[in-house]
Amino acid sequence: MCYQVAGGVVRSGLLVSAFVVSGCAHSGQTPGPNPQTICGLVESTINLDKLQQYYHIDSFPERIPLVVTIANQDVDCPDLEKFGMAVKVQYRSAEAAPGDTAYKTSLDIKAINFENDTAQVYFSYPPEGIRGEIEFKKVSFDWRIQHSVIVEM
Repeated sequence: MCYQVAGGVVRSGLLVSAFVVSGCAHSGQTPGPNPQTICGLVESTINLDKLQQYYHIDSFPERIPLVVTIANQDVDCPDLEKFGMAVKVQYRSAEAAPGDTAYKTSLDIKAINFENDTAQVYFSYPPEGIRGEIEFKKVSFDWRIQHSVIVEM
C-alpha cells in the first residue's frame, strides 16, 4: 500500500515550512509504473518472437493496423508501431465484455503485474485462439524477457 502525506507549519498566517512524504508500507511494493514502462512492455509483447507466427497478416490484411487493448491501464503509446503502421492502443476496463468487436480482433493485454524488479504480462490473441504470459526482469533501467509461454485456448 503506497501513500503520500503532505503538511506544513503555519505561523501568523504564513506558511513557514512545508513537506511531502511518499512511501510504501511494504518493501516489495512500489508506486505504479509510468506510461513509458507500460508502453515498453507492450512493445516487447507485440514483438515477442513466439507471437509473430500468429499474426498471419498476409492471409488477414484486416489485422493491420494492430489493435492492442489493455485492461485497466489508460495509456497512450504514440511511438508504438507494428507492420509499418502505428499500433492502436485502447483502454479496456476489467468489466468490459469479451464479446465486443475490439476485443475479438485485438491483442488483449489482460494484466500487467509488477513486484519488486519483475513484471508479468498476461495476454490473449482471440483471432488465433491463443493466450500467453511473459515474465520480465528489470536490469538497470531496462526490462528484459526472462521467460515466455504461449498456449492454445
